Amino acid sequence: MTLVVGAVFPWETLRRHQVFMLVAELGFEIQRGVILAADSRWTRPSGARQDDAVKMFQLDANKLAAYAGSVAAGEDAIQELSVRLRARTDLTADEMNSLTRQSLQTVWARYAVLGGQLHLLLAASAREGGCWLTRFSDDDGFCAHPVADMELVGPEPAKDHFRRMLGEIVEHELASRNYSLLPVSWANIVAMALYDTCEKQADALVGGKIMCGVTSAGEAKGQALYRLRPERMDLGAQQLTVDPQQAHTLRKWWKYRPPAGDSR
Repeated sequence: MTLVVGAVFPWETLRRHQVFMLVAELGFEIQRGVILAADSRWTRPSGARQDDAVKMFQLDANKLAAYAGSVAAGEDAIQELSVRLRARTDLTADEMNSLTRQSLQTVWARYAVLGGQLHLLLAASAREGGCWLTRFSDDDGFCAHPVADMELVGPEPAKDHFRRMLGEIVEHELASRNYSLLPVSWANIVAMALYDTCEKQADALVGGKIMCGVTSAGEAKGQALYRLRPERMDLGAQQLTVDPQQAHTLRKWWKYRPPAGDSR
């Protein structure tokens, strides 16, 4: 299993905060978007762990997807989706969800007999400002479940730790009275809460470096996250996100990598 986080910005707890409520009352429009993040740990049947695995992918200019569960099925699902959805920026949410469900059902038919699970979060946005986050799962035949707030897929201990850490970071951020209202900035906060969940080993199945991406205003991109550390006479930087040059998939020949980005 893994820990995958999907958040529609601004999510519910942010919308209830006085700052966001005031912005809404004043009639200012907050740029909406969807944040996706995932850990990078594979746990093999033998119990062996392998980190820096790719679980989140950019499907095209405005779509991101992340899977949890069977690695082989997840990679096949991403590949199938990339063919069906690539360059289809004109799709309605219903059309996109229908094609996604068909793709997942097609792939899962080859893996269901092997057992396991398959969950997928799909994020998309439009130039006009709309954004969508949808969860699909083998539990109910991959019916589309639109998400308006935040969705977590993974072990309960990891989800609980992430929620607590995210709450603490958000509270600290809002108390500073000096913050951005852009989804790309809040993606870093989601990423830091996920990284802490991995670093603190909240669950043995969740770990490694992380992947994070944002889709907003019809553009999807990745987030490269670093943490500065004082090193004697200079500052050192530790990369918290998976390095695309070191990332790997189950299929060594596969060309997919996490979405590229340069935020720090």
